[in-house]
Amino acid sequence: MPDILPATVISTMMLLALLAVFTASASAYCNNGSADVLVTNPGGTGGGAYPETVTPQSEVWLTPYTGLNRATLDNYDTFVMWRVCETHLNTWTDQQKQDIVDWVYAGGKLIIWDTECTDNPDYTWLPYSFVTSNPGAMGSHKCPLTVVEENNLSSSDSTSPYYIDTTTICTHTDAVGDANILTTYSSSWCQDMEAINYYDVTGPVHVYAHYGSGLMIYCGLDADYMGLGYTGSAELEQVLLNELAQPWGDEACGLPCGAPIPPGVLKVDKIGDKTTMNVGETVTFTITVKNNGTSPITGITLQDILPPELSTTDPTTWPIGTLNPGAAATRTLTATAVASGSAQNVAKAMGTDASGNSVGSDDTFTVTIAANQPPVADAGPDQTIEQSYYQGADVPLDGSGSYDLDGDPITYSWTWVGGSAIGVGPTVSLPLGTTTVTLVVNDGTVDSSPDTVVITVQDTTPPVITCPADVMVEQETADGTVVQLTATATDICDANPTITSDELAIYPLGTTVITFTATDDSGNSATCTTTVTVIDTTPPEMTLSGEQMVLWPPNHKYRTIEIAECCVISVTDICDAGVDIDDVVITSVSSDEPENVQGEGDGNTVDDIVIVDSQTVELRAERQGDGNGRVYTVNFEVTDDSGNTETGLCTVWVPHDQDSGATAIDDGASAGYTVYS
Repeated sequence: MPDILPATVISTMMLLALLAVFTASASAYCNNGSADVLVTNPGGTGGGAYPETVTPQSEVWLTPYTGLNRATLDNYDTFVMWRVCETHLNTWTDQQKQDIVDWVYAGGKLIIWDTECTDNPDYTWLPYSFVTSNPGAMGSHKCPLTVVEENNLSSSDSTSPYYIDTTTICTHTDAVGDANILTTYSSSWCQDMEAINYYDVTGPVHVYAHYGSGLMIYCGLDADYMGLGYTGSAELEQVLLNELAQPWGDEACGLPCGAPIPPGVLKVDKIGDKTTMNVGETVTFTITVKNNGTSPITGITLQDILPPELSTTDPTTWPIGTLNPGAAATRTLTATAVASGSAQNVAKAMGTDASGNSVGSDDTFTVTIAANQPPVADAGPDQTIEQSYYQGADVPLDGSGSYDLDGDPITYSWTWVGGSAIGVGPTVSLPLGTTTVTLVVNDGTVDSSPDTVVITVQDTTPPVITCPADVMVEQETADGTVVQLTATATDICDANPTITSDELAIYPLGTTVITFTATDDSGNSATCTTTVTVIDTTPPEMTLSGEQMVLWPPNHKYRTIEIAECCVISVTDICDAGVDIDDVVITSVSSDEPENVQGEGDGNTVDDIVIVDSQTVELRAERQGDGNGRVYTVNFEVTDDSGNTETGLCTVWVPHDQDSGATAIDDGASAGYTVYS
């Protein structure tokens, strides 16, 4: 077996192996005829219909390829190994592999479709010369081997620009740098797929199916289901078979295989950070120009051509200068959408290659621009908040009802007289009273129309008032007593609420209820009461004369005695101005001698004491002959309006004899008797 580079594969599920061949002679590679195609179960996986130009041959080459040999291969000019996984390639005999190699050297065309497989097929038996030149009928510029990968290939699988999975047999096909890439975008790609390679050659897919040059067919979906969502229901396998059956001629021949890439190939790639945007928003483009050739390109100028829907202040033309082979330069540009529409932004590079030829490339990136609609501000419903401290109240604002019709993120700006805030729901301090707060939102491009909310901070909380304790005082004057009272008050909104009361300058005898009222700046008020009780516990004061009253001679006759005559001069009271001497009453009169004692020389009389009325008493002027004199005691009292009573007494003597030292000794009422009024 020829020596070749080993290869590994990435596993993927393959469901069917198919042999497709052209029943034509080896010399029919470049002519104007067509080829009949034999297909084994082309629609078996995706369920698509057979192409009309393809005749199903389900009995041909079912897996495993037990009937494969050189005699069979010589009946065909093209061998398609389809969905290799189910062919169980590793179970083929060395002779079967050698038969394929010999058949290719004799002029056969080999197409390997879908090289990846879970059982890691071994391709090392394929000669390296298959990808450089064909020793058989195809000539030195035809590659007999075409590798088609249909699943999950990306730029991360290999070094740009080849984008071919380097861990599969494709390693051989791009070893000399001649891999072509077929991309499909059109919804009618069954007829019009563009084949684009690094020679900028385009043509129908069947050209490259016949002349692979390391052909790579790459689609965005698994080929088994490529027909879904497009015009028609054909699968990719069926489309390729259709193309193989179409006429092809000399114009398709002659694509070089293994030939050097022409020197000086510029490549421009342009991408944007978004594909849709609104008027007023920005998009940033990244533009890369690269020399994909083998010789330097000089005098390179990169230009960005903005459509009228976009505007920028950034430079749009950049002198790149010289790029050596494989070198690249990148520039960025930020543009603002100024009008709606489909904005096709073209980046174009021009330069001169080593042969003096002008070379260039361009790329287009399209952004769909929608007309920006201004956001809508919603400041929320009006609010009434109770004042909570001296300066006002904390008020939660709510702009959550604001929105942007385009779905853009918005910022919030609140303003009012004396203040401002930002954010969707800030809490702000507002004073007592009514404040109009304005909200404006911005979508990054334009402001909304303002919306307002009216915030009323009210004070309906009354002050807290504290009255002095109830007091009881003694009456000091006839008008009453002066009492000092002090109430206090606090308020959450008014540092100094006003306190009023119905206090008196002097409080009269009795009970007086005083009401205190505290009122804040908002007119809220609170009241409390204090009771002032003025009492009178001081009795009247009587002024008595200091003279002793004497009855003489002891003639056994009555003597009428008046209180004022006896001893009382005056009566006063600090509280009761109406009390006087006329209010003094006799309560009792006593004698220190019995009323009548036989043989004692007292006149043998009775009723010595006769109380005539409250202020008058008649006393008999007599005493015992052998005694020490008789003493009458007149007891009296006076009571003011408060019931306070003052008592007093005065004595009336009846001496034993009349001389300069006449006295009477009081032996006490117990020695005599008492008469009560």
